[in-house]
Amino acid sequence: MKLPAFLLSRPRRQKQIYPDIRGNESILNRSNIPAILVITIIWVVTAVLLTLSAGHRRDITLLAQGTRVPFSLWALVDFSYTDSEATAKAKESAREKAPEHYTIVQEKNSQIEKEFDTFITALRVRAAREDEGQNFIPDDNQGAKAAAKFRYFAELRHFWDDPGIYGEVKKEFDRGLRHGISGKDLKNNPVIPCVMTPDGRELSSEYPVTVREMAENLALKSKLSPAAAAEFTAIASELLGDGNLLYDAARTAKARDAAADRISPVVKKCRRGDMLIEKNQIITQDLQDKLNAEKEMLPRGFGFSIFYYRMAGSFLLLLLVIFLLYLTYPSYFRVAGKFARGGAVIVLALIVNYCCFRLFSLLQHRGIIQDYMLLYVMIPIPLSAALFSALLGNRPAIFSGFLIASISALMVFPDRAFELALRWFSMSAIISLTVRNTSNYRSFFVRVFSMGIFSMLLLNGDIMIALSREGAIKFFITAIFINSFVSAVGALILLFIFELFLKTDTNMSLMVLCDYNHPLLERLKREAPGTMVHVMNVATLAEDAARFIKVNPLKAKAGALFHDIGKLNAPQNFVENNINSSAEYEKLSPKRSCDIIGSHVVNGLELAKEYHLGHFLRDAIATHHGDSFISFFYRKALAEYENDPSSAPPKEENFRYKGQPPYEKELTIISLADACEAACRSLAKPTPEAIKTMVEGIFSSRIKDGQLRNSKLTLAELDKVKECFIADLVSFNHARISYQEDEKDDNSEQPMAQPEQKSSAQK
Repeated sequence: MKLPAFLLSRPRRQKQIYPDIRGNESILNRSNIPAILVITIIWVVTAVLLTLSAGHRRDITLLAQGTRVPFSLWALVDFSYTDSEATAKAKESAREKAPEHYTIVQEKNSQIEKEFDTFITALRVRAAREDEGQNFIPDDNQGAKAAAKFRYFAELRHFWDDPGIYGEVKKEFDRGLRHGISGKDLKNNPVIPCVMTPDGRELSSEYPVTVREMAENLALKSKLSPAAAAEFTAIASELLGDGNLLYDAARTAKARDAAADRISPVVKKCRRGDMLIEKNQIITQDLQDKLNAEKEMLPRGFGFSIFYYRMAGSFLLLLLVIFLLYLTYPSYFRVAGKFARGGAVIVLALIVNYCCFRLFSLLQHRGIIQDYMLLYVMIPIPLSAALFSALLGNRPAIFSGFLIASISALMVFPDRAFELALRWFSMSAIISLTVRNTSNYRSFFVRVFSMGIFSMLLLNGDIMIALSREGAIKFFITAIFINSFVSAVGALILLFIFELFLKTDTNMSLMVLCDYNHPLLERLKREAPGTMVHVMNVATLAEDAARFIKVNPLKAKAGALFHDIGKLNAPQNFVENNINSSAEYEKLSPKRSCDIIGSHVVNGLELAKEYHLGHFLRDAIATHHGDSFISFFYRKALAEYENDPSSAPPKEENFRYKGQPPYEKELTIISLADACEAACRSLAKPTPEAIKTMVEGIFSSRIKDGQLRNSKLTLAELDKVKECFIADLVSFNHARISYQEDEKDDNSEQPMAQPEQKSSAQK
């Protein structure tokens, strides 16, 4: 009899993945190199961002002029700088001390002399007329009119009677004209004004006399009575008018500029560690001068020294987080793919936070944002927390949230880094715990958005109250809504990217795979219906057990549904799809039969790669048999060897599956559920006692064979899984009621009487 073609065909070469069913990926998972590389990348990115943010904070030109600096800065090196404000004050003081310049106007001198000569002449004429008994009629000029109204003119007769008195008056009058007569009092000036004579000489030895002082001096020299002196002073003031000085604005400005130019810049010294800018100080040009001078004095390579300092600080913080994470979640470091995804999320979150910080600074520089405290609610902390929790779980998300919050706080607000890091870490923890069990994308978006708003309002209530007094509460609320919405949308988009390009399994993607509409499951329904029934039962067992011990039931269910897809390559090779397959295997050698049975693991991994299934589903395929022993064919080969000792003795390692024992709890549950469900089908009478004995035997044999050596399940959890399996399998296989055969003379084939129709009233 000719054997079927599927049995004659050579099995696929499994050497491509031997001895490691996951190939290079599993080799990397066992190596420390990926973890070290990821940690190094995070370390370098953190140090670079801290260095860039430190330089960004020192550039206060990014803040609007006239606003307050929200943080303090200290000098990095010893340097000197020009104090522009002090220099400006010194120059202004020099300008004020520079003398004003006036010029004696010759035309005014001539006019004043003419008026006084007219006044004296008119007095003599008036005296002569009155001596003759005639009235004095003045000419139409100021001097004659002044002589006409002077009541004590008789006391001035000595002007022409006594040449000595007239000479003193004339001498005083000429001196005043030579030194300048001012219409205002210049003695209020701090510096004696500089008076220029008509011939270009400078007179700056004394203050120019005022018109009033000149008139009083003339009255004093005239030796008049007090009443006559007072009237003479008034008349002389009228004749002198505004004096003979003219203010020279051009020469005064030039002199002041020269005086200011002679002032040397005010240079101040700062030592390393001195406070350059105090928090809440008004931004002025002087602050920028300090920072520019400090920047010029920084030695070459100083930026690298700051970078090394940031690297040291970030390394200590990173080391603390890694140590705490290793103590609570050590298996996270043994899977390179998970660790790499976590590192990618951390790096991405830090870069996004830094970019948002730069955007905030730009908006503040343009005056759109007035208060620096709004920065508390403008960094998208919910984005990284939600993404990390959905991809890797809430425990790693909490530790990474501490790292991201601390580094971000040091980047944007070092003066209040502890307070800000505590706020953001609390927000990250709330978001992580909220989205950890999300099973669909809509719920994920709603939770991130709503809890982002809630956590920001809860943790920044004091900021909201402070801003309400300043009228910025609307901007605060708007910023919270925008931040939460952008974080939710961004986390959802990045989640799609990780699932699509990095084949990352999340609760949402696993939930989609569990709806039985995947092309592979559709093929199982059509091409291998027996296998489909098997995987559905295994999925039920695994899901119930996972929920019972409080691990992820979605992972257990999805992995169980896809663990046997490798049987699609040759479904007739397996007894659940072909009841005659056992007879066909009798015609093959035990080793060949073993290879055909074990090939469905390799074929399943190839189908998983072809259909772009995620890493967990590939692990479920690779580990559901582990490297367990196929004892049936080994015993058969051993019997053949005993009958024919000339042949090579069978080796036990050739009769094992070429997979790896499961390591995650969900993978262990799938492996045990697969074995228990298949074994239960072989029971002739699946009574509760038989099922219990069978399940306990499988658990014991798996433990003895070392198939649980890598598993995270505890003995207590194994007992719970065993109890759940027994209960479900008993429920699946409980006995039905045996119905007796109907009597031959029954009337079952007779037409049934039609039921009586009820009227509408009866209804």
